[in-house]
Amino acid sequence: MSVWTLNELICAVLGFICGLILLIGPSIGKRSNPRWVLTAVSLSGLFAIAWASTVIIIIYGGSIFTSKILNLVEQYKPLFGGLTIGILVTLCMSGEMSFKKWKRKRS
Repeated sequence: MSVWTLNELICAVLGFICGLILLIGPSIGKRSNPRWVLTAVSLSGLFAIAWASTVIIIIYGGSIFTSKILNLVEQYKPLFGGLTIGILVTLCMSGEMSFKKWKRKRS
């Protein structure tokens, strides 16, 4: 396994773990955020898990799948990654995921 493949695998595992946190996080505990924010965070977690899955399929699926299927999976990888980053950036720019909001005491 080359260094590049090992780095991709580490990033995929981290993406999978962060995706699980983003997917499960909004449903744990009491939140005062609007419902659309919780849905958007859950969707970004789902897309992060899908991105990590495509990376793992590309790394380990070379001997299992045909080249056409691997090319199709390679085309979906930037889509899932872009959706994840796009949703999170949109939430940060709208002010729904700011650190000031997290530090504020909620009643």
